[in-house]
Amino acid sequence: MIDGHPHDARQAVLLLLEGPDFTAAADIFAIPTHQVFHLRCDWNTFHAHRIRIRQGRQERLAATVPADGDDSG
Repeated sequence: MIDGHPHDARQAVLLLLEGPDFTAAADIFAIPTHQVFHLRCDWNTFHAHRIRIRQGRQERLAATVPADGDDSG
């Protein structure tokens, strides 16, 4: 459940669905604000196309960009 205004939650989900890694089991544009839906993530695609943050051995953060160098999303 996402707290806040339904319009804001819908917009956040729509942003996720613009990428290749998230899919929804319903038409997010058309569902009522109270309807439950499933949002799925393909974790292999997620890791291939998004920046990963990890904590290194020296207690600092390092970011890794996608292998193809395309960070446009």
